[in-house]
Amino acid sequence: MVAKVRRCRSPQEKRAFAEALAREHGGKLPCSHQIRSAGFGWLAEDIRKYPARYEGLLPENPRRCRTPGEHLLAAEQLAKAHDGWLPSPGWLQKNGFAWLDLDMKSHPELYSRIRQRHQINRRPKSRVPAAPVLADRPPPQPETSGNCLLRIWKRLRGSE
Repeated sequence: MVAKVRRCRSPQEKRAFAEALAREHGGKLPCSHQIRSAGFGWLAEDIRKYPARYEGLLPENPRRCRTPGEHLLAAEQLAKAHDGWLPSPGWLQKNGFAWLDLDMKSHPELYSRIRQRHQINRRPKSRVPAAPVLADRPPPQPETSGNCLLRIWKRLRGSE
């Protein structure tokens, strides 16, 4: 990796640094996110402000590390690894695939043929069987349970 130096640089020095970085990455600069994570935020900012200075070094799509086709391929491989179903958006975000979840929301037409599991919130369903039981009980005492439970009991009984 090219050594990090902290000082003011001329446009020619920045271009020379970018050329050295591009040589390490096969002739093209990596995407701006990778440049920033390597600690060269100043270079990423200069590339954003003055793209003409870096003519010939920029990747075809400088804002994205992966193309939508690569995202689709990754989604298909992930679905294949999970029995033909792409995991839920929450699973994708927790397991390092937040970029895929974001791309799926941005380009839903690309991913329409891939089935995806969705998280199901089971809390309300688990409380439904308890509602008739609560309605048959005597009213809760306001001084011990608070007015909220009393209002819920009255609503279940149809008194409110």
